[in-house]
Amino acid sequence: MTVETTELIGGVFCDVLARMAFMFGDPTGPDALPTPAAGALQAVMDFRGERCGSLTLAAADSLCPELAANVLGLEPQEAQALERSGDAFQELLNVTCGHVLTAVAGEAAVFDLDAPRLGRIDGDGWTALRDAPDAVGFVVEGHPVLLRLHFDA
Repeated sequence: MTVETTELIGGVFCDVLARMAFMFGDPTGPDALPTPAAGALQAVMDFRGERCGSLTLAAADSLCPELAANVLGLEPQEAQALERSGDAFQELLNVTCGHVLTAVAGEAAVFDLDAPRLGRIDGDGWTALRDAPDAVGFVVEGHPVLLRLHFDA
């Protein structure tokens, strides 16, 4: 991925994060991010159209209740924020994917988007994602986050 594309994706993600969840992300090299000790969530969204591929978002578990709380206007420790943290994480990926594809392919491009798939990744999964050549890293409110835009060959 080119430096321009990496910067574009980073800017789009940080903008979506700020507008949707009132949170701030700082782009960083993925190799600078530690492996989350308590585990991480990963959401993957496939797309087809002008180009086919996927967008993957992974973050430390500890980020997700804060994300849900901000989206829902709750406190992170409230039960509803904990229950909805996976949904908020998937919606962040969904909105980010739409904006990233528009930024990369243009307003006229049409894509079919699959629903996000949510799962957990361990340390090896985090390392594999972090080491992917098309991964972009962020620190969001002190939490490590990875975003990977992958186009099929």
